[in-house]
Amino acid sequence: MIKLFKFLLYLVLAVIIVLILVGGYFGLVPGVSALFGSSTPKDLEVEYTQADIDTAVAKTGVDFSYIPSNGIPKDAIQFDGKSNLNQSFSESELTALFANDKWEYNFLKDVQVKINPDGTEELSGVLIPSRVTGFLRARRYPESTVKMITDKLKYFVNDPTFHVKLNSSWENNVLSMDLMSASIGRVPVPAEWLENDSTITYVVQKHVLSVPELKINSLKFEDGKMKYDGTFPTKIIWSK
Repeated sequence: MIKLFKFLLYLVLAVIIVLILVGGYFGLVPGVSALFGSSTPKDLEVEYTQADIDTAVAKTGVDFSYIPSNGIPKDAIQFDGKSNLNQSFSESELTALFANDKWEYNFLKDVQVKINPDGTEELSGVLIPSRVTGFLRARRYPESTVKMITDKLKYFVNDPTFHVKLNSSWENNVLSMDLMSASIGRVPVPAEWLENDSTITYVVQKHVLSVPELKINSLKFEDGKMKYDGTFPTKIIWSK
């Protein structure tokens, strides 16, 4: 029921998709992965309460609703209208938003969002590969892209954990992003794989801005909060 900052989720997902493409072999065998701690995501020590959920909902001003799934991904998400938004969200509120996502093609769980004193962001959680194909089709990616990523997902024999650290901001619909580190399970992605920031940034920016009526005048992480100024759809309908 709480989906206003789905664009942030999309940002994370796009980064993870890129990591899957370059690091498919990091799929770990069930049982063995638990020995390395990779069945449990990194604890960023961010907790949330019902008050965080209530506060986040009150700030959004967007009408969110669910419909029963018909099994067709392209019918699984609908956007309508446009509303202005100028709000700040704490890391606990953002984590609460992720925790209450019941969309059938949400392929992240147990997500925590950490905003560090220097403005860098960390995200940890569990990736559910079986939902990625439906997500891509729901977001109307070309079938060639869907097939390419689905082929990579076969390397994952379980639901791996992930951790990403980045430094990002938006200004007038333009994303600046430094992907500082990432890991799948407890295996770090080699730094040289993350050095092509321009390509990854382009993928993320294009993906986020594909949401109808979404405009990001400014998005910054500072003072322990995500500060957003822009527009967003007035109504979003999700399937479950």
